[in-house]
Amino acid sequence: MEQDEKSDRVIFLGAPNKEIKPEIFRTINSAMEKNLEITFNYKSYNANEPKGRIVRPYQLVYDNGNWNLHGYDTLKRALRRYTLSKMTNLKITKTTFKLKPDYDFRKLIIGNFGCLCEDKVYEYKIHLHGYAAAFARDRIWSEY
Repeated sequence: MEQDEKSDRVIFLGAPNKEIKPEIFRTINSAMEKNLEITFNYKSYNANEPKGRIVRPYQLVYDNGNWNLHGYDTLKRALRRYTLSKMTNLKITKTTFKLKPDYDFRKLIIGNFGCLCEDKVYEYKIHLHGYAAAFARDRIWSEY
């Protein structure tokens, strides 16, 4: 069997939901390597127009078909998650920051629903039936 034939035996179908321009990855990666703040315009789901953000990029997270940036928003003074496909006009600033050596986004999402995490904990009961129930049983929803 030729090498090319072997590599076709395993495939990855978990492609991103949206196309991300390579320069977005390169810019964020460069900023993370140097611990430099970034600026960009971002249109959230509940906004009519994009707004400017200044963010300390902490970690890139691939979650359920979407690439996200987790970082500290200096204007909101809080940790936030930004979907890469919704970023425009991305630039690296000259402002440096210190990242905690033990920082890991996965520690923040224990018990949460993917990248969606809050400080408050809410408990819900969801009743699923038929196909939806079988589908849910085959998934890992949280470590706790």
